[in-house]
Amino acid sequence: MSDINADANSESAYIRQLIELIELKSQQERRKDDSSRSTDGNINDKRTKRRTSKESDATSLSAKSSNAYTLTSGRAADAQFYHRDRLNADQRNIFDYVLSHPGRIVLVQAGPGTGKTFTMLAIAQACTKPVKVVIYKRDLLIPFRHCAVQYTVAKFCMMLFDLNFMAYKALDKQLASNVSVEELIISIGGLLRLALKNIAHTVDDCEILIIDEHTLIPKIIMFVILLICRIRPLTLIISGDRNQLQNIHNSIHARGISSYEIIESFADRVFSLRHNERCTDSRYSALVDYASKFSSSKKLDEFAYAFVSAIFYDRLTIDAKITDTHLASCHKTLTETVMYLTMNNQIPVSFYYIYATPQVAQGQVRGVPSSIRGLYNPDAFRGYFSKEKSCPKFLPYLPLVIGGRYFVQTFSENSIATLIYFDQSNIGNEEVHMKTSQNEILKFKKGDCRAVMFEEHVNYILNGGDEASDYVNTRSGRGLVYNFPIYPANVMSIHMCQGRTINNDIDLMLENCSYEQLYVAFSRVTQRSKFSRVRIYDTLTYLFSTIINFKKLALEPLSNLDVTDIVHVFNNHYTMYDLGNCKPDLIQSVQVAVTMFLCSRDVGMRCFLREKLIGFSKYLQRKTLTAPEGKGKKEKASGSSTLEYLLKNKSIFYPLALMNPPDVFVWVREYLIRNTALKNILSISPYRGRIRMFYTDDVDRGRATLESINNTSFAYANGETTVDYLRRIYSDKNHSTPNIQIIDANDERFNVNEESEKVTFLDYSCLRIRTVIKLDEKDSDRAEPLLLTRFSFRVIEANSSVNESWLLKELREFVNDSLSNERERNSQQIEEDNSFHTANRDVPQKRKIETYDDILEEVLPIKCVKNSRR
Repeated sequence: MSDINADANSESAYIRQLIELIELKSQQERRKDDSSRSTDGNINDKRTKRRTSKESDATSLSAKSSNAYTLTSGRAADAQFYHRDRLNADQRNIFDYVLSHPGRIVLVQAGPGTGKTFTMLAIAQACTKPVKVVIYKRDLLIPFRHCAVQYTVAKFCMMLFDLNFMAYKALDKQLASNVSVEELIISIGGLLRLALKNIAHTVDDCEILIIDEHTLIPKIIMFVILLICRIRPLTLIISGDRNQLQNIHNSIHARGISSYEIIESFADRVFSLRHNERCTDSRYSALVDYASKFSSSKKLDEFAYAFVSAIFYDRLTIDAKITDTHLASCHKTLTETVMYLTMNNQIPVSFYYIYATPQVAQGQVRGVPSSIRGLYNPDAFRGYFSKEKSCPKFLPYLPLVIGGRYFVQTFSENSIATLIYFDQSNIGNEEVHMKTSQNEILKFKKGDCRAVMFEEHVNYILNGGDEASDYVNTRSGRGLVYNFPIYPANVMSIHMCQGRTINNDIDLMLENCSYEQLYVAFSRVTQRSKFSRVRIYDTLTYLFSTIINFKKLALEPLSNLDVTDIVHVFNNHYTMYDLGNCKPDLIQSVQVAVTMFLCSRDVGMRCFLREKLIGFSKYLQRKTLTAPEGKGKKEKASGSSTLEYLLKNKSIFYPLALMNPPDVFVWVREYLIRNTALKNILSISPYRGRIRMFYTDDVDRGRATLESINNTSFAYANGETTVDYLRRIYSDKNHSTPNIQIIDANDERFNVNEESEKVTFLDYSCLRIRTVIKLDEKDSDRAEPLLLTRFSFRVIEANSSVNESWLLKELREFVNDSLSNERERNSQQIEEDNSFHTANRDVPQKRKIETYDDILEEVLPIKCVKNSRR
């Protein structure tokens, strides 16, 4: 497979051309903005309404803007704290490189507690020009409030692609849907096209852009961001831990390649931070490092559970406390645990209701009217109240644990208080009393509590418990969620806890977890003692095997195993004993011996019990476990990922982002026909269909989806050949179509309009035709010339000589032609500006500037004379 360019020098020249082309188009955008301001004193463009002006010095930015920052006393204090002198050697290397090498893409691989955030803060404080920081969670942005413009991932992507929130959510899910290779390529080009329109106020108005926790950003979105920053003059710093969890919604085309590998392919420099400065237990830190070697999306297996049992053998049989922080892979496991602890501890609860005003029709509320007017029992919990008592995905009630930690009014770690009293004296007007960290007492009655709840929990209640309730083709149930405006802060999925440091005791449930989730859970705490309980499958089997394999547990009752002990045993054949098919009396004897072993602190007793368990083992089936092969320093991609292939040919997307939609569809379709590598990865399927199922007119879900981003009104119809596509797309306003003649393998000609059934998709594409493009003679006086783009005209003229290399060359020619036109246009614009200002020195400029779409339409399409074409 050859890329657009044959060698590195040609590639560099091509990138320089792209940078100049994008810059010229950006200048047109800026002229349009300036003209809008000078014409009527208002900012007419919708994007510039929300944009703060770029200043040369960060200190001049307006403090009134929520996205701006200024030199305040808070920033002055932060500047002294987050200083280069406080960095270690590895952190200083990153600091020095970033500030001395502007315009580079830097990747920082950093494990938990290695000072990644501290280093980014030091860089932001030292920079004298605007800095932007993008992190997936709002709470993590707070440390940057004095030194950078802060965005969540969702907000930044909404600005970059000019989408509202619901449209972004729809986009996130659609990119993860089962789309074809053709759809993927066109989607990336469409997103890049949108991003190029918005670069002036997203990436061009800052000197440094910092993106943290890159694993939680969808891989396709990250790919587009990297494509943009590759050709812009800013420094991009991307940091994160490649061993942590990936984004939940990721395209099937991105499987087999990690976010780290995608970023690494763009990065000018890669740094690593390894020393965990936060962990106070060096032995536990070594265990976390060992677990990171196996971090992957693979489900936990026998080795993983044996490893966990060796670390936490004394935590596997302890009961959890309701005040623990409960971590699990899925929400239903958390719900089952909390409901069990609530019932056993006789904790008072307050059930969730849906509140709807009288103006809302009953059919729009997914619930059953209760005895209280306006309140509905949610359909989501109907199974819980039935005879089966089925456990719902989320809690049907709010447990009110005295001494428990709760989010208050908003779902944020910076808004946590402790429940100190539940006032039930006035039925129907109950009240909770909360105590903040500043010892302030807050009192709350029931009301709308959506702002404090986990978003998926809200959707689950309002949408009847439907597992697909958050998909964009599902209409939301109407109403408000009614309860106290507090929410348990000690119940979260492992995915949700990523990026946090948990100081509370942890109840860790490892059923259905992956190696990545195991690593994330381990790395959230600073010492082993923080785990009050660990739950795994088949606890007795693994405890039995652990006691026999690790003699140290009998000889040193008060000590725990360290990483050297565990690695030594697994490297010398760990033996696992299966208790699954044992007789009940043997199981009971083993259970008694294991329990006595865990309770005893006497060395003699422990050794006696261990020998007794060894005696039982002769009746059991056994197998040898060894540690799986850990990941090397450099991850190797699988070779079967579409995105991995496109990374090697990323330069194709810049021209595709600037071409007219019909040209994009034709180029991609014909490219895939001639590209055996992509055809072997995933087969080509018709374009329309799967994407359309996401389109919705529901105002709650947003209307901008891939349907509009990709301009699918120009897409191929199902089963349509490229010849028929060109005939249909380039018909004139009177619906006259080109009279296309096909030359077949025997050099015989026939007319497509008369014998279209002879044209098949594979045998005759637009790359194998010669045409006579002319008007219908009957309408020649009234019809206008057909519009053909330059690319389509060249495709038609090229005939059978077109192949994959020709298509790639055409993209290069497109860039050359567009750049020449933009240079000429820019020169003319400068001459007009100079002439205008010379003639009107004291008169404000009032010249109308074309929109970006007008510019593209003027540069790209070509009117072809039809009577003289062969």
